[in-house]
Amino acid sequence: MLKWLFSSSNVLSVKAVQFRHSEPLGDLLETFRCMVNEAVRVALERKITSRFRLIKAVYEDFKKYGLHTHYTLNACEVACGLIRNRKKEENAIR
Repeated sequence: MLKWLFSSSNVLSVKAVQFRHSEPLGDLLETFRCMVNEAVRVALERKITSRFRLIKAVYEDFKKYGLHTHYTLNACEVACGLIRNRKKEENAIR
């Protein structure tokens, strides 16, 4: 939970709440990590750069995880972001 606060000097600050996750959440995060890795692999193999094309390519396969659809959409969004950032770094080096 984040709460935005303004100080008298007009500097934006963020208040964060720390929490610990239970083992079931750890399993969910591990599953999500596997989904992202698989999405990256599929995108690189098939030369997919569009998030929507990636979703279409992996949607049926990701049903095996038994998670809600938004996890598939988010995993593909994260995967596309990772690929996009990697390409930016490669172009900056050249």
